[in-house]
Amino acid sequence: MKKVTVLLLGVTGDLAKLKVLPAINDFARRNKDEFETHLIGYSRSKADLGETENSLKKGVSGGDLEVKSIKYIQDAYDNLEQYNQIFESMGEDCRIIIYLAVPPAVFMPFLKSVCPLKPQQISIVIEKPFGRDGEEAKELIDTASHCTLTNSIHFFDHYLFKQSTFLPPEIKSKLSGLGEVKSIKIRAKEELGVQGRAGYYDRTGAFEDMWQHLVSLTNVVADEIDLNLNWTEFKPEDTVIGQYDDYKKDVENPDSQTDSYFKVIGTLDDADFVAESGKRLDEKRTDITIDFASGDVIEWNIDLDRNIKLNGEVIHSWGETNEKISDHTVLLERIINSKLDRFVTNSRVLESWQSYEQIYPIKARTPVMPYKSRTYPPKFIS
Repeated sequence: MKKVTVLLLGVTGDLAKLKVLPAINDFARRNKDEFETHLIGYSRSKADLGETENSLKKGVSGGDLEVKSIKYIQDAYDNLEQYNQIFESMGEDCRIIIYLAVPPAVFMPFLKSVCPLKPQQISIVIEKPFGRDGEEAKELIDTASHCTLTNSIHFFDHYLFKQSTFLPPEIKSKLSGLGEVKSIKIRAKEELGVQGRAGYYDRTGAFEDMWQHLVSLTNVVADEIDLNLNWTEFKPEDTVIGQYDDYKKDVENPDSQTDSYFKVIGTLDDADFVAESGKRLDEKRTDITIDFASGDVIEWNIDLDRNIKLNGEVIHSWGETNEKISDHTVLLERIINSKLDRFVTNSRVLESWQSYEQIYPIKARTPVMPYKSRTYPPKFIS
């Protein structure tokens, strides 16, 4: 039987425990007739094997452990000798997926360490954010393109692997060819605050955390309906920046000016463009609305309603009866099956950073306004 080994860097972190480990076990369950799935957890801090197993089991109904073996390594992320030993022990017939569930600061040291090693069938997954800024993203792409160790490096945005972003062919045909775009509005609302992520969130904020998600989701929706968008023609005009009323208590920082809500207003390829996201709003919802000069309107509800409306009429719904496969499980299956169209291309990685850097100076001079929790539009407190 074929073998798949997932080398998970950052196995002790929240991303690994909440998302990646459950997906690995679910992948093992769904594909056990074709693959044996093995896990190597790697981190700088000490791991608890029992905690790792419990996280894995959350991915399978009934709590069964489906991976064939679990190994743990505690070491620095740039230890070339350690990686060489790992790869040499796997054999030529093993597919290797390296998942970087680590901060962006680790990406470059890791790549520079492993790239000199002999070529193998290795796929590396880099999850958003794609580096710490545009310059580092360029360096990341250049290093990856000259790395003989890998057969692919995949930039992953989990928003693009949600079931409700994949259109059936008959719905694609209904939504294609509607003509000139008049406006695009995309939003990702969260009902919860920063629970469990206070330290990370207070260092980043809503804009840095969510902008690349919104850009990627706008692009994939456009791709699904054959709409060409030119991000070189993106022009931000204004921003609105807010912080929910209990935010400072939640992050235990009375002086914090970190944004928990943002709105960007501008134009994209001559169409009006609005993007917004925030925490502690009225509900959890991700959607995109596209108005055409013809008068046609597409409303694509990614979360909550999980449907698509054309001119107010529901033309497709994913409903609640379909088997829900996690975004990270879909990621692993598409890598193994070489279905790579949903990963973020190099050019789009750079586009997302270019647009971010256009907005940042405007955001930096926009005052952060407090708003009342669980309101939408945010009810700002004077």
